[in-house]
Formats: sequence, C-alpha cells, structure tokens
Amino acid sequence: MYTTGEIAKICHVSIRTVQYYDKEKIVCPSHLSDGGRRQYSEDDLQQFQTVCLYRKLGFSLHDIRDILECGEQNEILLKLLCQQEEIMNARLKELQLNKEKIVLLIEEMKTSRCLAVTNYDDLEKLLVKKKKYHKIDMLTYYLTICYVILMSIGTYIASQMGGIYPFVMVIIAGILLIALIYFHTSFHTYLCPQCHYQFKISFFQDLFSFHNGKQGKYLKCPQCHQKNWMKGTYRL
Repeated sequence: MYTTGEIAKICHVSIRTVQYYDKEKIVCPSHLSDGGRRQYSEDDLQQFQTVCLYRKLGFSLHDIRDILECGEQNEILLKLLCQQEEIMNARLKELQLNKEKIVLLIEEMKTSRCLAVTNYDDLEKLLVKKKKYHKIDMLTYYLTICYVILMSIGTYIASQMGGIYPFVMVIIAGILLIALIYFHTSFHTYLCPQCHYQFKISFFQDLFSFHNGKQGKYLKCPQCHQKNWMKGTYRL
C-alpha cells in the first residue's frame, strides 16, 4: 500500500494534486487506515500514473473522467488522441507563423535599426511581401542557372553548325539576358546601409553595376549619395 506522499513522489506531482484527484473522483484510494489516512494499492498507483500520462498529453480532467468511466476505453481514447493531434497541429502551425514574424522583425531591426511596423496588420503585410520576394528571388536564381546552361549548350551547338548560327545565338543570348535583367529590376529594391533609404534602380544600373552575391550591388544612394554594397529587399 502507498500513502498520499509516496504516490506524489513516485508520480512526480504534489500532494495537493493527489488529494485533488481523490476529491474529483479521478483516482480514489482503495483503503483508509484506522486513522483515516488514504492508502493506495498497486492498481491505484497504476491508474494514477495513467492519469498523469493523459494529463501530459494535454487531456482535460473531464476527458480523463470520460475515459475511465467509459466501457469502451480504447475507442474513446483513440477519438480523444485524434482530437488532441488536431489541436497540436493547429498550435504548431500558429507557433511556426509567429516564429516567422519574429525572425522577420529581427531582420528588420538588424538592417534598419528600427521597428518597421507599428501594428499587426502591417506585420502581416510585411510577411506576405517577404514570402513573395523570396519566391521571386529563387525564381531569378533558377532562371539565371537555366540561362547559363542554355547558352553553354546553344553556343556549342551553334559553333559546330557554323554559318549564320553563331550570330543568331549571340542575338538570342542578348535578348534573353535583357529579359532576365528586366525581370530582376522590376521586383527588386535596395536599402542603403548608411541612411536606410529604400530605392529602386533603373534597368541600365542593374545591367552595369557590380554584383557580389550576398553583399548585393555596389550602388550610390540617391538620398545620402554614399556608394556602398546594398542588399536587395522585399519592402516596396
């Protein structure tokens, strides 16, 4: 037989919890001593550990009572487990979305040294713009790879065929390059690291300015007139 304190110690709960479960008829002791003290059997201990398991899984005491009192425990347990999975999936989705928003605000603070939004609606819009920018940025990256591969293969084939084909290949390469740069210019803006001014650049600036991967483009800020490496941004 186990006392209330021993049950609490084994199950890693407080004595008050053991007493409360007895009061709510969740797990009641099988015996009472002559002095009126609670005494729990091995079966009581096992049932109490099962109740603790259900509580850890997020079940309410109402749900646990339904499981214990139901004749078809496995059926109702499976139903409640499925419901709990749906609840947790929804919470995980919400947590992931909140994490994305926090990461976004951290990036904004590190870049512009100030909070870019003043309300939740602005934050939602900013997150949408970031996701859109990321998709466009990835699309630009893949289009560039396709362009390089296509030009390499096309140039080799044109050189083998000779005649007018190399000249035609040069024209095609120029047209595709102009289209790629125009696409890049249409969706990208840049942020000055000095004054944090955001601006767009022209097609010719995009064509002739130096680009250095993650550092961005080497541009002159129209606000502070400082030249620096400026990263592309998603805020328009």
